[in-house]
Amino acid sequence: MRNKIIACFFLTLFLTSAIGQDRRDDKRKRIDALKIAYITEKLELTPEESQFFWPIYNEYVKESRTIKKSHHKTLEGLNNEEEAKARLDNMLEMEKEHVELKRKYIDKLSGQLTYERIYNLFAIERDFKRNVINEMSSRSKRKNKNSDN
Repeated sequence: MRNKIIACFFLTLFLTSAIGQDRRDDKRKRIDALKIAYITEKLELTPEESQFFWPIYNEYVKESRTIKKSHHKTLEGLNNEEEAKARLDNMLEMEKEHVELKRKYIDKLSGQLTYERIYNLFAIERDFKRNVINEMSSRSKRKNKNSDN
């Protein structure tokens, strides 16, 4: 009987985490689709430009996420100055890698887009992120307000 309870507990734990992962993946896919539409509209990409732009941009995003994952460190639990310094060095290395990545993809995109439009791309990305954060914050506030009632 005890083994059945333990097995049910672990099965429930596994299914809960799997469902949570699916929801995160669904959210990521929806946000990515909105981002594509937002960038396409704001950059005013023609169909020909889109064919050139999106494969390169998707490579850039994939490499950017890889850099972030490889440098990901939790902000909690700093125990001493040495650890803080190591994390700062890690942060600076990540930023350096991102700058190098941007240079690489600016060069790739400059074959088809003007530097002005490439510059605008980075501003458009920041605007999109800010809009997503604001929307998530608003939803969280509404949810908290409704749960208080």
